[in-house]
Amino acid sequence: MALSDGNPADPFDVWTRVLTSDQWRSDGRLHNGAFSGKSFLRDAPSGRPWAQEVSGALLSLIKNLREHCESFCKKIPGGEFHGVMFQTVSNLRSDGGPYPRHTFFPTDVRYAPIPPDNLGHADLVTSNKSGNSAKEVRDWLQDMILAVKPRKLGTICALRDTPNFPKA
Repeated sequence: MALSDGNPADPFDVWTRVLTSDQWRSDGRLHNGAFSGKSFLRDAPSGRPWAQEVSGALLSLIKNLREHCESFCKKIPGGEFHGVMFQTVSNLRSDGGPYPRHTFFPTDVRYAPIPPDNLGHADLVTSNKSGNSAKEVRDWLQDMILAVKPRKLGTICALRDTPNFPKA
């Protein structure tokens, strides 16, 4: 079934976000700066049923991940392609409770196409907002998100071959 704007993403899909600056720590993990800044967690636009969002894209709707990332970086002044953060939708979906993954707020991944150039766009969304939202989201994502440098994009693309991955 085709996704419509605002629909929840398939739980077996993969949410991705391009890293446009060098946010890698010496141990190979992402620095907390990768989860902050003005463009990271934003208030949802008027009319959306969620409170805040982090922009990204669904792997099932990206034909060529490297081309998608490089094209995205060219649109950002000074943006360079440094990698991709990613996670399955099912791991990012939460009711805000302690089980199976503790979050301070309900989370989900929602399809949010941006025609005509970014039809694979999807937001990681939160249902609540508090004075500590940015810190809470950052801390949670640091535990949840996986990331690879450009030379390892095949790691993400291999997820297309898993049994329940949605076919576009």
